[in-house]
Amino acid sequence: MDCPEYKRFEDYLDDHHLNRLKNYQYRSVDHSPTTKYVLRHWWEYVAGWMPPWLAPNMITLIGLMFIVVNVITVVIYIPDLKTDAPSWVYFSFAFGLFFYQTMDNVDGKQARKTGTSSPLGELFDHGIDSLNCVLGGLVQCAAVGSGHSLYAVFILLVACWPMYLSTWEEYHTGVLYLGFINGPTEGLLIAIAVLLSTGFRGVQLWNQPVENYISLPQSIVIYFAKFGHQLKLLDLFVSFVMFALVCGHAPTCFYNTYMAIRDNKSQPRSKQDPRISSFSQALLRLSPLLIFTFCSASWVASPHSHILKREKIIEFGLMLCFIFGRIATRIILSHLTKSSFPFWSGMLIPVIGGSIVINLPLIGLSVMSLIEFLPLLNNLNVYILIPANINTNQHKPSLIGPPSCPPGEN
Repeated sequence: MDCPEYKRFEDYLDDHHLNRLKNYQYRSVDHSPTTKYVLRHWWEYVAGWMPPWLAPNMITLIGLMFIVVNVITVVIYIPDLKTDAPSWVYFSFAFGLFFYQTMDNVDGKQARKTGTSSPLGELFDHGIDSLNCVLGGLVQCAAVGSGHSLYAVFILLVACWPMYLSTWEEYHTGVLYLGFINGPTEGLLIAIAVLLSTGFRGVQLWNQPVENYISLPQSIVIYFAKFGHQLKLLDLFVSFVMFALVCGHAPTCFYNTYMAIRDNKSQPRSKQDPRISSFSQALLRLSPLLIFTFCSASWVASPHSHILKREKIIEFGLMLCFIFGRIATRIILSHLTKSSFPFWSGMLIPVIGGSIVINLPLIGLSVMSLIEFLPLLNNLNVYILIPANINTNQHKPSLIGPPSCPPGEN
């Protein structure tokens, strides 16, 4: 089947995309009792204080600025991601995250109140959310004292998965589904609780043995003792995050996507959406996230990597922030315009390139020096970003990126 978006280069929006954008209608479902019975009233109260001249997107941006301030505070007070900072630092982290959550929900109410709701608002809102995944992850790393370790990398990467899966799910179902327990509500409240706990007890709390707080089966204690490791609260925190993702959020996204595809296939052929024709096709669309995760992890975990040794997780995290933000927003835009799924983003090149280059010694080849490698990354970023400034009215293709969808997609 012909795919107008399947071209050698990544195109800007054409008239067909813009027409679909005009007809787009936002749909969402939120089953969270916390939202329904508690936070909704707080958000409505705050929204009532917003002046009508304040743009919804500005409210979203103000919320992000508090997260940026949190990250700057980490750089100043906790650059090693494990130092026990003054209590007010962690309390400010908690306030910043709660303020961000509030603004993230108030912006939509402001848009409806002022009659300025638009697809651009959803793109901007969810795009900001995608940036916050890694930025918020950096703050959590500092709060639990992960240090510049593989635990820190895990926290940064696993923070991106719920956002990607929800965006992937919305692309196939047309609905932003928030379950009874979801990331934007309960997930952020748990993160706030972690920050407050560190503020009251200090970062050393997370290095305490789990058995000081929870009675564990002796078999588990013995198992970890074999490896010379005592199970700590930090281990429990990481395990809880992984459990919530694998056993809670991910299955819900897969189920909703599967049901949407099944319902689509039951429609008359003339009414079917060819973008969601099979579940195997939907699973293939997880490949950008898998590539992003694998390359990031293999880069840092390589025995030849200096990111952990030189304590560069914060810089690495900032790079991941913008890469993931680009990946997520392209999926959101494809959903808004009913376009083919964007399998590729040029922003993946730095992390793929870094992963390959740093692991070259494993196959007997030499690694480029840091002096050689940084200009390479800089040139790649310039190569990727410059085309974004070309006048979109001329519908010129960008100069980077393989096909946005495989043959057979429409």
